[in-house]
This record gives sequence, C-alpha cells and structure tokens, in this order.
Amino acid sequence: MKKAVIFGGSGFIGSYVADELTRRNYKVVIADKIKSQYIKPEQEFIQIDILDFNSIQKAIENASFVYNFVAIANLDESINKPMETMQINVMANMNILEACRKNRTIERFIYASSAYALSEDGSFYGISKRTSEKIIEEYYKRYGLKYSIIRYGSIYGERESHNNYIL
Repeated sequence: MKKAVIFGGSGFIGSYVADELTRRNYKVVIADKIKSQYIKPEQEFIQIDILDFNSIQKAIENASFVYNFVAIANLDESINKPMETMQINVMANMNILEACRKNRTIERFIYASSAYALSEDGSFYGISKRTSEKIIEEYYKRYGLKYSIIRYGSIYGERESHNNYIL
C-alpha cells in the first residue's frame, strides 16, 4: 500500500483528494494545523506546523506521494499580510520540497497552484504561487524531484470555506 501525505488535507480541495486516495486504497496521512470533520477513520491525521522542517520530514517518512494544498489563498488576506503569505505559500512549500529531496522514497510531489500564478490580478497570492512553481521546477532540474503542478481556477462545492468566492 503506497503512502500519500497531504499537507492541507483538512481543507476544501485537500479533503476531496484525501477521500479519493483512500477510495483507491492508499495509506492517507493528512498533515494540517486543524483536524476537519471530513477526515475518515481510515485516514491518519497529524497536526503540523508547516514551517517546522523536522515535523515535515517525519510526516513524509516512507511516503510515495506528497501533496501541498497549504496556502493563504484569500486575495484580501494576502494583500494585508504579504510577509505571512510568503512565509506560508513560499517558504513552507520549500520546507516540504527540501524534505522530499532528502527522502528517497518520494515518487512525485503534487502542488496546488492557481490561475493567479500567471495573472496580473493576484497580488501577493499570485506572486507566491508563481514563485513556488519556479522553485518546484528548479528542484526537478537540480535534484530530479518529479512533480505535477495543478493550476486551479475558481472552485466551489459543499466543503468550501467562508472566504471562497468567484469574481
């Protein structure tokens, strides 16, 4: 049974991915700061500080796949908190990438980006997503870490948060 670790697995998109991976018989580990109501009994939950490198390393031990859905995604929040946005959206992503580089069992890193990564309208959020994409590409070039980047547009559904809106 392959292990998939989902950073931000308690969130909107991450929880749906966790459910699908569970359905496909993966050992699913949800690494997040809060435990959501959507976590299934067969899914493992680890409370984690995304800026704590050692915790990330421990969470991905023996993992085959690592997903990163963690972000400050609200545009207004990213404008009001540019430093925090870069810490969470860029530096925390680098922590995960570096842990993956040191862990030789990772088959693929999957990153949740945004249509704002190539937009002039995304402010610090878009800049953080594009920056993370470029860093991921460099980790592949330098260290061979295989990856997939998914650029989501506006999404909505039953589990969406209060700050999800379509412009």
